[in-house]
Amino acid sequence: MVPGKQSTQFNATSEIAASQQGADGLKVTTYSKNKHCYDVVSSADSFANIAYNRFDLSQVCRILLHKNPSFSGHKDALAAALCGWMLGSTERVARRRLIALSVGKTLARAKRSSTKREAKRSGAKYDYPLTTNLPPAFFNELYYPIGGLRTLVKTPAYYGLLHELAIQRDRLYDTINLAATDHCHQLSTATHPDLDNLSIDRSCEAYLLVELNISGSLAPDVANLKAHYLNFLEQSIPFLYAASTIMISDKQSLLGAVATAKWAAILRPGILSELVGRTLFYAQNVYAKNDKAKERVIIARKISDALRDIEPIAFDPPDRVKACSRIIEHIYTEAGYNACHDDKQKLFWNSPAFWSALNLPVPVYKGRPRSRIV
Repeated sequence: MVPGKQSTQFNATSEIAASQQGADGLKVTTYSKNKHCYDVVSSADSFANIAYNRFDLSQVCRILLHKNPSFSGHKDALAAALCGWMLGSTERVARRRLIALSVGKTLARAKRSSTKREAKRSGAKYDYPLTTNLPPAFFNELYYPIGGLRTLVKTPAYYGLLHELAIQRDRLYDTINLAATDHCHQLSTATHPDLDNLSIDRSCEAYLLVELNISGSLAPDVANLKAHYLNFLEQSIPFLYAASTIMISDKQSLLGAVATAKWAAILRPGILSELVGRTLFYAQNVYAKNDKAKERVIIARKISDALRDIEPIAFDPPDRVKACSRIIEHIYTEAGYNACHDDKQKLFWNSPAFWSALNLPVPVYKGRPRSRIV
């Protein structure tokens, strides 16, 4: 199929039938030709400049949340971009590849549809459809700006990309449980105002103790968590953590879908609004409170600005971490901190003094199992 060849119902002579500028800064333009119409929901910048070449969280989320579905493939590509950004907010390779897969999937779907249509008309089967019902906006906004056929051919197939994302998936278990540890601290401060303020180092140590108590396994040490987990995912942790608390089926969370590049889950009814609402709540009530980590305060401010028209949605930490709130509270007190550290501030996770103060046995180390997310 020649990618740019469209059916006569959608061609370059399509006229603007209506245009509406919203208070949210988005514009909905309706194009019409031969009684066939399609809409384009657009922001101040092009798709390439908000999702592919760079990532603009505010513009991407506003278009995704707009009630108008926009043209075929548009929101699917934006959801792929959001998914890629969540899995690697400091680099663009995953985001670009997911966008390319999305565009390729939309093109393939149109190809199958056109093939069936042409076969019905002539009674013959064509290897490639002569026309496609995809509107010009698909090619002008998505296909050609990302590099066209050359980009699609160079992009790894879905299963190849899934293999490449394995490193990110392995990071997610510890990252989201560390975020849950901070969430528990935030809840505890309501009844224990004397707890020390949030600290990334203290949170990493608290999570290590929590994971030992839950599973008998040692989480990565503080230096490893900060260098290879938090720094890599810092900007998107509020989104990742919120996604981990949203179940899209009995057995899978939204994060589980995102981690396996199933970005279409973001577009299910009600899912995105729940995701951004929970993200905003976590950013404002947990991330923004970490005044010892100025970068997190800045990130929380950016998320609040990007989602400024969204109502925050309160939610609870996962039960497995919330059940360990006493451990988190204890290490955030002076007595608890001193009980599990030596004079050089080195953590001793098997300190009898720390665990006996909680009437808990010293955890038995059982090894480090492979991390899993649902």
